[in-house]
Amino acid sequence: MKKLTLLLFLLIGGTATNAQDLPAEDIYNRQVGVDVTGFLARIFNFSQTNTFTQPVYYLTYRKLKEKNNFRFGVGGDILVQGTGGGTNSSVILNIRLGQDKEKDFGKHWQAYYGWDFKTNLAFASIGSSDNSTTQIGLGFAPLVGLQFKLNSRLAVSAEAAYNLFLTVFDQNGSTNVGFLTSFSPPNSFYLIYNF
Repeated sequence: MKKLTLLLFLLIGGTATNAQDLPAEDIYNRQVGVDVTGFLARIFNFSQTNTFTQPVYYLTYRKLKEKNNFRFGVGGDILVQGTGGGTNSSVILNIRLGQDKEKDFGKHWQAYYGWDFKTNLAFASIGSSDNSTTQIGLGFAPLVGLQFKLNSRLAVSAEAAYNLFLTVFDQNGSTNVGFLTSFSPPNSFYLIYNF
């Protein structure tokens, strides 16, 4: 009985060990990411305040290919706040599509660079429906990022981008067109899952 138990244990252990030796590059060609910046800010909040920077993209997706990787991100914010003079509300939707290239540095580190086509839709109403603003932005952003592979399935990443936006801003019927630029520092952290 002891020999049968030992043989069964070795057979199962050997099969599990061989399954772990498969190269991750050949198996996983998609990544989905979730912005964990707010979660980390609450855990490592040394100043004892509850303020943190809201992320622009809560959910990201990458399709890994041989030359260029496809990127997609979506995020937004909804705020409804009651006041003595009415209700303040705002809705923001951010979408990005792009491509990037990656370069591995050692076993765990990966750097990538690329570009995104970005859209920004925002609507706000302050107090009453007579005081409202609408903003539509179309933009382009070169980017650079860094990813640390925790294991073959999980990674953490951060990226920086320089945003160039053409915006249309309407406030109570008065429309303005403008061009905005901004730098997005790498202060948002994404937990990446490979599948």
